[in-house]
Amino acid sequence: MIDLLIGTGNPGKILDMIPLAKERGMVCKSGEEYAIDPDENGGSPAENAAIKARAYAEVSGLPTISFDSGLYFAELPMDDPRQPGLHVRRVNGRRLSDEETTAHYIDLVREMGHPVLCQWVTGFAAAMPDGRVISGDDREGQPKSWQFYLVDEPKGPSSPGKPLHCISIEADSGEYFGLREKDGSSAVRRKAVRMKALDALENLIFGAVDLKAPERTWPEETAPRIALAKEIAVKTAEKRPDNSRLDKLHDIVDAVLGEMNPVREAYQHLYGVASLAALLAKRRGADPELAAMAGMLHDYYGYVSGDTEDHAHRCPPLAKSVLELCGVTEEEQYRICRAIYEHSDKAGSHPLLSEILIDADVLQHGLYDPTVPVKIKEKARFDAISAELGLE
Repeated sequence: MIDLLIGTGNPGKILDMIPLAKERGMVCKSGEEYAIDPDENGGSPAENAAIKARAYAEVSGLPTISFDSGLYFAELPMDDPRQPGLHVRRVNGRRLSDEETTAHYIDLVREMGHPVLCQWVTGFAAAMPDGRVISGDDREGQPKSWQFYLVDEPKGPSSPGKPLHCISIEADSGEYFGLREKDGSSAVRRKAVRMKALDALENLIFGAVDLKAPERTWPEETAPRIALAKEIAVKTAEKRPDNSRLDKLHDIVDAVLGEMNPVREAYQHLYGVASLAALLAKRRGADPELAAMAGMLHDYYGYVSGDTEDHAHRCPPLAKSVLELCGVTEEEQYRICRAIYEHSDKAGSHPLLSEILIDADVLQHGLYDPTVPVKIKEKARFDAISAELGLE
Protein backbone atom coordinates (compact mmCIF):
# COMPACT_ATOMS: atom_id res chain seq x y z
CA MET A 1 0.00 0.00 0.00
CA ILE A 2 1.17 3.53 -0.79
CA ASP A 3 0.71 6.30 1.78
CA LEU A 4 -0.82 9.35 0.12
CA LEU A 5 -1.17 12.75 1.76
CA ILE A 6 -4.22 14.87 0.95
CA GLY A 7 -2.82 18.38 1.22
CA THR A 8 -5.78 20.10 2.80
CA GLY A 9 -7.55 20.53 6.11
CA ASN A 10 -10.94 20.26 4.39
CA PRO A 11 -12.60 17.09 5.76
CA GLY A 12 -15.03 16.87 2.82
CA LYS A 13 -12.22 16.58 0.28
CA ILE A 14 -10.44 13.97 2.37
CA LEU A 15 -13.60 11.85 2.69
CA ASP A 16 -14.15 12.08 -1.08
CA MET A 17 -10.63 10.78 -1.73
CA ILE A 18 -10.52 7.80 0.65
CA PRO A 19 -12.51 5.27 -1.46
CA LEU A 20 -11.00 6.41 -4.77
CA ALA A 21 -7.46 6.09 -3.41
CA LYS A 22 -8.21 2.72 -1.81
CA GLU A 23 -9.16 1.30 -5.22
CA ARG A 24 -5.63 2.14 -6.35
CA GLY A 25 -3.86 0.64 -3.36
CA MET A 26 -3.31 3.97 -1.61
CA VAL A 27 -4.03 4.97 1.99
CA CYS A 28 -5.04 8.59 2.55
CA LYS A 29 -3.35 10.65 5.25
CA SER A 30 -4.76 14.01 6.29
CA GLY A 31 -2.79 17.23 5.91
CA GLU A 32 -4.39 18.53 9.11
CA GLU A 33 -1.50 17.29 11.26
CA TYR A 34 0.96 19.58 9.45
CA ALA A 35 0.75 23.13 10.72
CA ILE A 36 1.45 24.92 7.45
CA ASP A 37 -0.43 27.65 5.64
CA PRO A 38 1.03 28.00 2.12
CA ASP A 39 0.73 31.40 0.49
CA GLU A 40 -1.81 30.63 -2.24
CA ASN A 41 -0.86 33.47 -4.53
CA GLY A 42 -1.35 31.67 -7.85
CA GLY A 43 -3.41 33.08 -10.66
CA SER A 44 -5.58 29.99 -11.21
CA PRO A 45 -6.98 27.02 -9.28
CA ALA A 46 -4.29 24.76 -10.79
CA GLU A 47 -1.49 27.11 -9.71
CA ASN A 48 -2.82 27.31 -6.16
CA ALA A 49 -3.22 23.52 -6.01
CA ALA A 50 0.42 23.14 -7.08
CA ILE A 51 1.60 25.58 -4.41
CA LYS A 52 -0.21 23.59 -1.71
CA ALA A 53 0.81 20.16 -2.98
CA ARG A 54 4.47 21.13 -3.22
CA ALA A 55 4.46 22.60 0.31
CA TYR A 56 2.74 19.60 1.91
CA ALA A 57 4.94 17.08 0.06
CA GLU A 58 8.06 18.89 1.23
CA VAL A 59 7.07 18.99 4.91
CA SER A 60 5.56 15.46 5.01
CA GLY A 61 7.93 13.56 2.77
CA LEU A 62 4.89 11.84 1.20
CA PRO A 63 3.37 11.82 -2.28
CA THR A 64 0.71 14.51 -2.08
CA ILE A 65 -2.46 15.57 -3.84
CA SER A 66 -4.05 18.99 -3.39
CA PHE A 67 -7.03 20.78 -4.87
CA ASP A 68 -8.15 24.36 -5.23
CA SER A 69 -11.41 25.64 -6.63
CA GLY A 70 -12.67 28.80 -8.19
CA LEU A 71 -16.33 29.76 -8.24
CA TYR A 72 -17.48 31.82 -11.21
CA PHE A 73 -20.81 33.61 -11.72
CA ALA A 74 -21.86 33.31 -15.36
CA GLU A 75 -23.40 36.79 -15.61
CA LEU A 76 -20.56 38.77 -14.00
CA PRO A 77 -17.41 40.00 -15.74
CA MET A 78 -14.23 38.40 -14.45
CA ASP A 79 -13.07 41.70 -12.92
CA ASP A 80 -16.33 42.37 -11.06
CA PRO A 81 -15.56 42.62 -7.31
CA ARG A 82 -18.50 40.31 -6.59
CA GLN A 83 -16.94 37.53 -8.68
CA PRO A 84 -15.73 34.95 -6.12
CA GLY A 85 -13.09 33.38 -8.37
CA LEU A 86 -10.26 31.95 -6.30
CA HIS A 87 -11.42 33.61 -3.09
CA VAL A 88 -14.58 31.64 -2.38
CA ARG A 89 -14.09 31.74 1.39
CA ARG A 90 -11.85 34.77 1.74
CA VAL A 91 -13.77 38.04 2.03
CA ASN A 92 -12.19 41.38 3.00
CA GLY A 93 -8.95 39.60 3.80
CA ARG A 94 -10.50 37.10 6.24
CA ARG A 95 -11.19 33.39 5.78
CA LEU A 96 -14.82 32.58 6.53
CA SER A 97 -16.07 29.55 8.46
CA ASP A 98 -18.58 27.17 6.88
CA GLU A 99 -21.50 29.03 8.47
CA GLU A 100 -20.14 32.45 7.52
CA THR A 101 -19.56 31.29 3.92
CA THR A 102 -23.16 30.13 3.58
CA ALA A 103 -24.49 33.41 5.02
CA HIS A 104 -22.24 35.51 2.77
CA TYR A 105 -23.51 33.86 -0.42
CA ILE A 106 -27.14 34.05 0.67
CA ASP A 107 -26.66 37.80 1.06
CA LEU A 108 -24.95 38.02 -2.33
CA VAL A 109 -27.78 36.16 -4.09
CA ARG A 110 -30.33 38.45 -2.47
CA GLU A 111 -28.31 41.47 -3.54
CA MET A 112 -28.39 40.25 -7.16
CA GLY A 113 -32.13 39.67 -6.88
CA HIS A 114 -32.39 36.19 -8.42
CA PRO A 115 -30.77 32.75 -8.42
CA VAL A 116 -27.23 32.98 -9.77
CA LEU A 117 -25.95 30.58 -12.44
CA CYS A 118 -22.50 29.36 -11.39
CA GLN A 119 -19.72 27.03 -12.38
CA TRP A 120 -16.88 25.55 -10.36
CA VAL A 121 -13.43 25.18 -11.85
CA THR A 122 -11.32 22.79 -9.80
CA GLY A 123 -7.57 22.68 -10.07
CA PHE A 124 -5.56 19.67 -8.96
CA ALA A 125 -1.90 18.96 -8.38
CA ALA A 126 0.12 15.86 -7.56
CA ALA A 127 3.54 16.42 -6.01
CA MET A 128 6.46 14.29 -4.89
CA PRO A 129 8.88 15.15 -2.06
CA ASP A 130 11.65 15.61 -4.65
CA GLY A 131 9.80 18.63 -6.06
CA ARG A 132 8.19 17.08 -9.16
CA VAL A 133 4.65 18.36 -9.75
CA ILE A 134 1.88 17.68 -12.27
CA SER A 135 -1.11 20.03 -12.22
CA GLY A 136 -4.22 20.81 -14.25
CA ASP A 137 -7.92 21.59 -13.93
CA ASP A 138 -11.33 20.41 -15.08
CA ARG A 139 -12.13 23.46 -17.20
CA GLU A 140 -11.62 21.68 -20.52
CA GLY A 141 -14.65 19.75 -21.68
CA GLN A 142 -16.95 20.76 -18.84
CA PRO A 143 -20.53 19.95 -19.88
CA LYS A 144 -23.29 22.45 -19.20
CA SER A 145 -24.85 19.92 -16.83
CA TRP A 146 -22.07 20.77 -14.35
CA GLN A 147 -23.49 24.26 -13.90
CA PHE A 148 -25.71 25.04 -10.92
CA TYR A 149 -27.67 27.83 -9.27
CA LEU A 150 -26.99 29.50 -5.96
CA VAL A 151 -30.23 30.43 -4.17
CA ASP A 152 -31.07 32.29 -0.98
CA GLU A 153 -33.17 29.58 0.70
CA PRO A 154 -31.06 26.86 2.33
CA LYS A 155 -32.35 23.28 2.31
CA GLY A 156 -30.81 20.04 3.45
CA PRO A 157 -28.21 19.18 6.08
CA SER A 158 -24.93 21.03 6.34
CA SER A 159 -21.91 19.16 5.02
CA PRO A 160 -18.51 19.78 6.67
CA GLY A 161 -16.19 21.50 4.23
CA LYS A 162 -19.00 22.03 1.68
CA PRO A 163 -20.84 25.11 2.99
CA LEU A 164 -22.61 25.92 -0.29
CA HIS A 165 -24.33 22.55 -0.70
CA CYS A 166 -27.44 23.68 1.18
CA ILE A 167 -27.96 26.65 -1.21
CA SER A 168 -26.86 24.98 -4.48
CA ILE A 169 -29.32 23.55 -7.00
CA GLU A 170 -28.24 21.43 -9.97
CA ALA A 171 -29.04 23.15 -13.25
CA ASP A 172 -29.99 19.91 -14.99
CA SER A 173 -32.09 18.21 -12.30
CA GLY A 174 -33.32 21.12 -10.17
CA GLU A 175 -32.29 19.23 -7.01
CA TYR A 176 -30.60 20.75 -4.00
CA PHE A 177 -27.15 19.28 -3.52
CA GLY A 178 -27.95 18.51 0.11
CA LEU A 179 -31.21 16.69 -0.68
CA ARG A 180 -30.09 14.37 -3.45
CA GLU A 181 -30.87 10.71 -2.93
CA LYS A 182 -27.96 9.77 -5.16
CA ASP A 183 -24.94 11.48 -6.65
CA GLY A 184 -25.78 14.08 -9.28
CA SER A 185 -23.75 15.92 -11.89
CA SER A 186 -21.76 17.88 -9.31
CA ALA A 187 -20.62 14.62 -7.70
CA VAL A 188 -19.61 13.34 -11.15
CA ARG A 189 -17.56 16.51 -11.62
CA ARG A 190 -15.81 16.12 -8.26
CA LYS A 191 -15.02 12.47 -8.89
CA ALA A 192 -13.65 13.20 -12.37
CA VAL A 193 -11.13 15.77 -11.15
CA ARG A 194 -10.07 13.55 -8.24
CA MET A 195 -9.45 10.72 -10.70
CA LYS A 196 -7.32 13.05 -12.82
CA ALA A 197 -5.26 13.90 -9.72
CA LEU A 198 -4.73 10.23 -8.90
CA ASP A 199 -3.73 9.54 -12.50
CA ALA A 200 -1.16 12.32 -12.25
CA LEU A 201 0.21 10.93 -8.98
CA GLU A 202 0.53 7.43 -10.47
CA ASN A 203 2.44 8.97 -13.38
CA LEU A 204 4.85 10.61 -10.93
CA ILE A 205 5.32 7.43 -8.87
CA PHE A 206 5.47 4.82 -11.64
CA GLY A 207 6.29 6.87 -14.75
CA ALA A 208 3.99 8.24 -17.43
CA VAL A 209 2.91 6.21 -20.45
CA ASP A 210 1.90 7.51 -23.88
CA LEU A 211 -1.39 5.86 -24.78
CA LYS A 212 -1.84 7.74 -28.06
CA ALA A 213 1.43 6.96 -29.83
CA PRO A 214 0.82 3.19 -30.28
CA GLU A 215 -1.70 3.73 -33.10
CA ARG A 216 1.10 5.24 -35.18
CA THR A 217 2.99 1.93 -34.97
CA TRP A 218 0.19 -0.23 -36.34
CA PRO A 219 1.42 -2.08 -39.45
CA GLU A 220 -0.29 -0.81 -42.59
CA GLU A 221 -1.62 -4.25 -43.45
CA THR A 222 -3.70 -4.36 -40.25
CA ALA A 223 -5.87 -1.40 -41.30
CA PRO A 224 -8.64 -3.41 -43.04
CA ARG A 225 -9.06 -5.81 -40.11
CA ILE A 226 -9.10 -2.99 -37.55
CA ALA A 227 -11.65 -1.04 -39.60
CA LEU A 228 -13.88 -4.12 -39.81
CA ALA A 229 -13.59 -4.73 -36.06
CA LYS A 230 -14.64 -1.14 -35.34
CA GLU A 231 -17.62 -1.46 -37.69
CA ILE A 232 -18.78 -4.67 -35.99
CA ALA A 233 -18.33 -3.09 -32.56
CA VAL A 234 -20.48 -0.07 -33.42
CA LYS A 235 -23.30 -2.18 -34.87
CA THR A 236 -23.21 -4.54 -31.87
CA ALA A 237 -23.33 -1.70 -29.33
CA GLU A 238 -26.40 -0.25 -31.06
CA LYS A 239 -28.38 -3.50 -30.79
CA ARG A 240 -28.81 -3.47 -27.00
CA PRO A 241 -28.24 0.12 -25.83
CA ASP A 242 -29.63 -0.51 -22.32
CA ASN A 243 -27.20 -3.28 -21.44
CA SER A 244 -24.78 -2.81 -18.57
CA ARG A 245 -21.30 -1.64 -19.49
CA LEU A 246 -19.75 -5.05 -18.98
CA ASP A 247 -22.51 -6.82 -20.91
CA LYS A 248 -21.96 -4.42 -23.82
CA LEU A 249 -18.26 -5.21 -23.74
CA HIS A 250 -18.95 -8.96 -23.75
CA ASP A 251 -21.35 -8.56 -26.69
CA ILE A 252 -18.79 -6.57 -28.69
CA VAL A 253 -15.89 -8.93 -28.02
CA ASP A 254 -18.07 -11.97 -28.81
CA ALA A 255 -19.30 -10.44 -32.07
CA VAL A 256 -15.85 -9.34 -33.24
CA LEU A 257 -14.13 -12.61 -32.35
CA GLY A 258 -17.02 -14.59 -33.82
CA GLU A 259 -16.46 -13.01 -37.23
CA MET A 260 -12.71 -12.40 -37.19
CA ASN A 261 -11.02 -14.93 -34.91
CA PRO A 262 -13.44 -17.63 -33.70
CA VAL A 263 -10.83 -19.87 -32.08
CA ARG A 264 -11.34 -21.43 -28.66
CA GLU A 265 -8.09 -20.07 -27.23
CA ALA A 266 -9.13 -16.45 -27.83
CA TYR A 267 -12.38 -16.78 -25.90
CA GLN A 268 -10.81 -18.87 -23.13
CA HIS A 269 -7.93 -16.51 -22.58
CA LEU A 270 -9.86 -13.23 -22.61
CA TYR A 271 -12.72 -14.49 -20.45
CA GLY A 272 -10.31 -16.36 -18.17
CA VAL A 273 -8.12 -13.31 -17.55
CA ALA A 274 -11.21 -11.11 -17.10
CA SER A 275 -12.65 -13.41 -14.41
CA LEU A 276 -9.34 -13.79 -12.59
CA ALA A 277 -8.76 -10.03 -12.74
CA ALA A 278 -12.18 -9.41 -11.15
CA LEU A 279 -11.34 -11.94 -8.41
CA LEU A 280 -7.99 -10.30 -7.65
CA ALA A 281 -9.57 -6.84 -7.69
CA LYS A 282 -12.14 -7.91 -5.09
CA ARG A 283 -9.40 -9.36 -2.92
CA ARG A 284 -7.18 -6.28 -3.18
CA GLY A 285 -9.86 -3.61 -2.85
CA ALA A 286 -9.81 -2.41 -6.46
CA ASP A 287 -12.73 -1.98 -8.88
CA PRO A 288 -13.66 -5.46 -10.20
CA GLU A 289 -15.61 -4.04 -13.15
CA LEU A 290 -12.61 -2.10 -14.46
CA ALA A 291 -10.37 -5.09 -13.84
CA ALA A 292 -12.71 -7.37 -15.80
CA MET A 293 -12.82 -4.86 -18.67
CA ALA A 294 -9.04 -4.69 -18.77
CA GLY A 295 -8.91 -8.49 -18.88
CA MET A 296 -11.43 -8.69 -21.73
CA LEU A 297 -9.43 -6.26 -23.87
CA HIS A 298 -5.78 -6.84 -22.94
CA ASP A 299 -5.02 -9.00 -26.01
CA TYR A 300 -7.87 -7.67 -28.15
CA TYR A 301 -5.60 -5.92 -30.64
CA GLY A 302 -3.62 -9.09 -31.31
CA TYR A 303 -6.68 -11.26 -31.87
CA VAL A 304 -8.33 -8.65 -34.10
CA SER A 305 -5.37 -7.52 -36.20
CA GLY A 306 -3.37 -10.73 -36.37
CA ASP A 307 -0.35 -8.65 -35.30
CA THR A 308 1.08 -9.98 -32.01
CA GLU A 309 4.32 -7.99 -32.05
CA ASP A 310 4.37 -5.47 -29.18
CA HIS A 311 0.63 -6.10 -28.85
CA ALA A 312 0.37 -4.66 -25.32
CA HIS A 313 1.67 -1.27 -26.43
CA ARG A 314 -0.35 -1.26 -29.65
CA CYS A 315 -3.67 -2.21 -28.05
CA PRO A 316 -4.78 0.92 -26.08
CA PRO A 317 -6.19 3.01 -28.98
CA LEU A 318 -8.31 0.09 -30.20
CA ALA A 319 -9.40 -0.81 -26.67
CA LYS A 320 -10.36 2.82 -26.07
CA SER A 321 -12.66 2.82 -29.09
CA VAL A 322 -14.54 -0.14 -27.58
CA LEU A 323 -14.68 1.33 -24.08
CA GLU A 324 -16.21 4.53 -25.46
CA LEU A 325 -19.04 2.48 -26.97
CA CYS A 326 -19.65 0.90 -23.55
CA GLY A 327 -20.09 4.26 -21.79
CA VAL A 328 -16.83 4.08 -19.84
CA THR A 329 -15.64 7.51 -18.64
CA GLU A 330 -12.42 9.09 -19.91
CA GLU A 331 -10.72 8.67 -16.54
CA GLU A 332 -11.66 4.99 -16.41
CA GLN A 333 -10.55 4.51 -20.01
CA TYR A 334 -7.15 5.90 -19.08
CA ARG A 335 -6.71 3.48 -16.17
CA ILE A 336 -7.85 0.46 -18.18
CA CYS A 337 -5.70 1.36 -21.19
CA ARG A 338 -2.68 1.98 -19.00
CA ALA A 339 -3.09 -1.49 -17.50
CA ILE A 340 -3.34 -2.98 -20.99
CA TYR A 341 -0.24 -1.04 -22.10
CA GLU A 342 1.77 -2.41 -19.17
CA HIS A 343 0.49 -5.98 -18.99
CA SER A 344 3.45 -7.58 -20.78
CA ASP A 345 5.93 -6.11 -18.28
CA LYS A 346 5.91 -8.95 -15.78
CA ALA A 347 8.99 -7.74 -13.87
CA GLY A 348 8.24 -4.06 -13.27
CA SER A 349 6.28 -2.15 -10.64
CA HIS A 350 2.99 -0.59 -11.70
CA PRO A 351 -0.25 0.99 -10.44
CA LEU A 352 -2.65 -1.43 -8.72
CA LEU A 353 -4.99 -2.02 -11.69
CA SER A 354 -2.00 -2.78 -13.93
CA GLU A 355 -0.60 -5.20 -11.34
CA ILE A 356 -3.96 -6.95 -11.13
CA LEU A 357 -4.13 -7.42 -14.90
CA ILE A 358 -0.53 -8.66 -15.08
CA ASP A 359 -1.16 -11.15 -12.26
CA ALA A 360 -4.44 -12.34 -13.82
CA ASP A 361 -2.64 -12.91 -17.14
CA VAL A 362 0.11 -14.90 -15.41
CA LEU A 363 -2.40 -16.91 -13.40
CA GLN A 364 -4.45 -17.83 -16.48
CA HIS A 365 -1.30 -18.91 -18.31
CA GLY A 366 -0.29 -21.10 -15.39
CA LEU A 367 -3.70 -22.69 -14.82
CA TYR A 368 -4.72 -23.21 -18.47
CA ASP A 369 -2.84 -26.51 -18.50
CA PRO A 370 -1.59 -27.31 -14.99
CA THR A 371 0.53 -30.18 -16.33
CA VAL A 372 2.79 -27.75 -18.20
CA PRO A 373 5.51 -25.95 -16.18
CA VAL A 374 5.00 -22.21 -15.72
CA LYS A 375 7.19 -20.06 -17.97
CA ILE A 376 10.43 -19.02 -16.29
CA LYS A 377 9.72 -15.30 -16.81
CA GLU A 378 6.34 -15.68 -15.06
CA LYS A 379 7.26 -18.16 -12.31
CA ALA A 380 8.10 -15.64 -9.59
CA ARG A 381 4.78 -13.87 -10.05
CA PHE A 382 2.83 -17.12 -10.34
CA ASP A 383 4.32 -18.40 -7.08
CA ALA A 384 3.56 -15.11 -5.29
CA ILE A 385 -0.06 -15.06 -6.49
CA SER A 386 -0.48 -18.73 -5.57
CA ALA A 387 0.75 -17.98 -2.05
CA GLU A 388 -1.57 -14.99 -1.79
CA LEU A 389 -4.58 -17.12 -2.75
CA GLY A 390 -3.53 -20.12 -0.65
CA LEU A 391 -2.97 -22.34 -3.69
CA GLU A 392 0.34 -23.82 -2.61
